[in-house]
Amino acid sequence: MATSHHGTNCTTLHAQPTEFLYAAPVDLSALATQIGAPLESEAFAAEMDRRDPLYEFRKQFHFPQLNDQDAIYLCGNSLGLQPKATRGALNEELDNWACALCRFVIGHSGC
Repeated sequence: MATSHHGTNCTTLHAQPTEFLYAAPVDLSALATQIGAPLESEAFAAEMDRRDPLYEFRKQFHFPQLNDQDAIYLCGNSLGLQPKATRGALNEELDNWACALCRFVIGHSGC
């Protein structure tokens, strides 16, 4: 146990290592040659995106649009891109809150 600055006891938590996926080092120059596109080209970047196993997660977020295209989002002082599921999750919580008076105070099972 550790003592906080307020004098209360608290438990120190230690993160346990979990399984991480580590990729072997890649020679990007050789990969660019294999792809047939210069390392600094948009074609190389697009191919790397296509090969990224996490690429499909992009579909779960709203991207700002600029000239009818997804804008490059580099804002470090924000919550990040909004997940598309956010609106539904918030509406569900708002509905639950609206019905809470019915269920918990009045005793009704539904609104």
